[in-house]
Amino acid sequence: MLNEENERQTIIGEASLRLAVGTKEITVTSLIAELAIMARNEFSEEKLTGIASARQWLNALRPRLSGGQQIPSLNIMHSYNDKPA
Repeated sequence: MLNEENERQTIIGEASLRLAVGTKEITVTSLIAELAIMARNEFSEEKLTGIASARQWLNALRPRLSGGQQIPSLNIMHSYNDKPA
């Protein structure tokens, strides 16, 4: 279970980084979309399984988040969404 959670967080982190580098907003919706792009370009069955797990976790989380709440345990990515003063 812990390995699966670590893999899921790593994959979500990778998607977050890709969005941040592209200066895109990091939200549950944008992460799910980025994971879909990653899946289309992935050939490893193991990685595809991890991407599917990450997407399922985010989809389950989406209804619980409203009003711009941050994704639990991914709050470190919040600063990437901040606009410079």
